[in-house]
Amino acid sequence: MGFQLDERKWDELRRSVLSRYESRRERCFLRADARATLQRIAESSWSQSVLSAHRHAELLDALAHFGIRDYFSHVRGVVAGHGVGKMEQGHELLGELGIPPEEIVLFGDM
Repeated sequence: MGFQLDERKWDELRRSVLSRYESRRERCFLRADARATLQRIAESSWSQSVLSAHRHAELLDALAHFGIRDYFSHVRGVVAGHGVGKMEQGHELLGELGIPPEEIVLFGDM
């Protein structure tokens, strides 16, 4: 999007977006075929992980709320006081997975 934000401004923006999401989370829903798609992927040889700028505990709550937590082998959200951003967590996760980069498919806003 072309934003040039320092760390403080980026954190303010992230908190604002996540706060708005949290206030409306109960109105969110999964697409009709989401669980079936996650199940098909789970039955394949692929693994699935979630990497989010959302706070880790709330991310786990959201996945549980939608009944999809068990589809993901790794779940990473922001941990208070950890001081590690989403990109850095993504690199750490890729290292942990031990999957060659050419075999990884990413969806989202990395």
